[in-house]
Amino acid sequence: MYYFKLGATGAAISTVLSQYIVTFLLIWHLNKRAILLPPKLGSLQFGGYLKSGGFLLGRTLAVLITMTLGTSMAARQGPVAMAAHQICIQVWLAVSLLTDALAAAGQANLIEYRNIIIDAQSGVSGVGRGAKEANLYTEIAERIYSYGITRHCHVPEIEQGLSDAANSKITVNFTPHLMPMIRGMQSTIYLEMAPGVTIEDLL
Repeated sequence: MYYFKLGATGAAISTVLSQYIVTFLLIWHLNKRAILLPPKLGSLQFGGYLKSGGFLLGRTLAVLITMTLGTSMAARQGPVAMAAHQICIQVWLAVSLLTDALAAAGQANLIEYRNIIIDAQSGVSGVGRGAKEANLYTEIAERIYSYGITRHCHVPEIEQGLSDAANSKITVNFTPHLMPMIRGMQSTIYLEMAPGVTIEDLL
């Protein structure tokens, strides 16, 4: 996009194109491992899907609409508001994806709701915009360190989502690490599989 000198418009176009390309590749790869469409469309049983996942579908649509409107409003306010919006989106995505992944596995009776360990890595943008000494380049470059151990502000949100899904009190061991990069997140979740569950059941 730099070559064509499209600026912000080119960045938006490349983002949309990359998302569609990744989606196509994922569907193409998944189609090799599973039957995505039955021989007859009547066998899809949409009613059962809506009954079991209606709330999830409604929440997803609400989130997409809210994110679209929020991004549009932030873009009109200028680059500072847009940067702050991107930071909030990154943090929200990390928390929501962690909760959704754990809740989905728990509702399918694939895991035990105990000894849940979340090992998360975040770029500098994920720890906020505050002018702190710990966020300076000389403190972050070429090193990694943990922060918010046992008292991270997003732990209550994760535990609340899991507790609602399991109908019981759930606690997690969440340890975030600050990585020497501007933005980006990576999380590894360690769980105990339920009795009788094999690796093949998770795939």
